[in-house]
Amino acid sequence: MPVVRSRGGTPYSIVEGSGVGDWIANLELSGDLSRLVAVETVGSASAYFSAIWDAALGIATVRPGASLDFESFSAAGTLPEVELALRFVFDDGSRQEDGPIFQIAVLDRDDTPPSALAFSTGGGVAAGEIGAALGTLSVSDPDSAGPFFFSFAPEDEWRFEVVGGVLKLRDGITLGWDDMPVRPVIVEVSDGAQSAAFVLEVTVTEPLREPAPNAPPLHAEGETRAGFALAGPREALTARSVEEASVSAPHPGGVRHVVLDDGGDVWLGPVDRLRFADGWLGPAAIGPAAEAAALHRAVLGEDADGVALAPIVASLRAGAGWVEAAEGLLEAAPTMAALGDAAFVQALFRSALGEEPGAGDLSLHTARLAGGGASRAQVAADIALSQAALARLADAAPAGHWVAEPFDEASGVPARPTLDGAMPAIASSAGLGWFM
Repeated sequence: MPVVRSRGGTPYSIVEGSGVGDWIANLELSGDLSRLVAVETVGSASAYFSAIWDAALGIATVRPGASLDFESFSAAGTLPEVELALRFVFDDGSRQEDGPIFQIAVLDRDDTPPSALAFSTGGGVAAGEIGAALGTLSVSDPDSAGPFFFSFAPEDEWRFEVVGGVLKLRDGITLGWDDMPVRPVIVEVSDGAQSAAFVLEVTVTEPLREPAPNAPPLHAEGETRAGFALAGPREALTARSVEEASVSAPHPGGVRHVVLDDGGDVWLGPVDRLRFADGWLGPAAIGPAAEAAALHRAVLGEDADGVALAPIVASLRAGAGWVEAAEGLLEAAPTMAALGDAAFVQALFRSALGEEPGAGDLSLHTARLAGGGASRAQVAADIALSQAALARLADAAPAGHWVAEPFDEASGVPARPTLDGAMPAIASSAGLGWFM
């Protein structure tokens, strides 16, 4: 079998959102180069990088193929770093994976403004109450934990102020009967680098009347309500099955409302996973469930249910890469295998993005396939996990993606109740053991 080795390394870090021109690694190859026809990327981050083999220079060039998101690592409970290696494809169809595994740290940058502003407590005032505190503000910002700075439109800056995170009327100022029942306030929030404006609605009631509640009663840490508990700062847990509940799409600030068949309900603050006895619900646009659903939709042309997503997510958490997952799905799609390169790319775009590829995209991906620069599995992963494809998938499933999971009868809790638990080995699909 031919043997190829690489010399050199990749940069030790990459800034989130980096594109093709922002990051590059050139690796010098030696060995049986005359037999080498293509170089592929493998590893947990293979979907985000692509490799091009330059036979004349004897160099494999690695560049970003999709944007990495620093916040997605926090959402998944993992360190912000990725692993990448090379796979060499030879003229006899054989493949060899290069030994070195490059570890690349993903660096954060403030690339998004605050995404939501809401009252965490309060939100109302009686007409005529002087200098009253209106409510505590809660800011959602994927790139910053604060401090945040607040400002108002000229017509409101003399009336309102924020002190210690609390929106209040300035000393000597009131809201009148003409402000009833709701007084909108435009508030601009800045994290020091990015800013965004939001409209807060302040409830104004008649004097001596209690203000209407503005915020739902959020589930607190250490509290059990309607059979739900917080298993961690970003995960909620219940021994109920998913058939017993109806879960809303996230409200502003990430708040979710879960309504139970028996009439009970619970309000949950921002969580990345809502874990039931028979599975878990992951975010709509990020995380392993969303990415597995996107890959399934692109390759098989249909949306996956929780049972179909379970083995894909489990294999990925067991160490498989997205290209390997795509290869497995392509084996289950004989109609895709029969298509020519151009028709193959068009089918992926229709399934993943709901549209035909532009001339530039069609030419790029067809050339990658024809020239051996990427396998069909690599191209499928690139298109399926693009930001546009993930955004379209989130629009179709705003409440998130369901992944089936068994229930541990012995302990009375789901088999893997927290984000930090170890993944079980993938077993035969004849039983429940292959669920994540």
